[in-house]
Amino acid sequence: MKIVKDKNDVVVFVGDDLELTDKGLVGDGYRAPFCTTSNYVLEEAEAVPADYSGGLYSHTAVAGWVLTDTGNQKAVEVAEIEKKRKAAEVNVARDQKIQSGMPYKFPDGDGVVDIKSDRDIINITGLGVAALALQLKGDTTTKVEYRDEGNINHEMTAPEMIEFGLAFVRWYSQKYKESWAKKDDLQKG
Repeated sequence: MKIVKDKNDVVVFVGDDLELTDKGLVGDGYRAPFCTTSNYVLEEAEAVPADYSGGLYSHTAVAGWVLTDTGNQKAVEVAEIEKKRKAAEVNVARDQKIQSGMPYKFPDGDGVVDIKSDRDIINITGLGVAALALQLKGDTTTKVEYRDEGNINHEMTAPEMIEFGLAFVRWYSQKYKESWAKKDDLQKG
């Protein structure tokens, strides 16, 4: 069993598949970018207490598992750590929704917009800029081509490509707004 401890040996994460790097903690289905090798330590532990709760136990090789001060301050710290962990889970869920692609009705039929990496976003942005340049020159008939997730090419005029780009921006922004609302709810609760 792997454990992640803060500088006071307080255990904040437990799991078999934890990986702590300078970029953050990665676990089963979540990331915690606030938790890095500069402020946390990853260690192996034999077992976890049956009543384990993140932040309520410390662990050292000498003392083993020790219940920490469960006063109000610790409860507040534990709650903040849990909020950050849940916020990281919200980010993972948002990114998974984005990477599943955006359904879109192209002028020549339905398709799914491929958004697996930043390169895909740059591609859509570049096509939108090209379409804007064409439209500014008064050219509304030259076709700009986009290849979707199903490897289907869609040719669009400058106005159609601009509408596609705007639809993408609205959809992408909406995914972030949804995650912000969930994280705002976490801060309240």
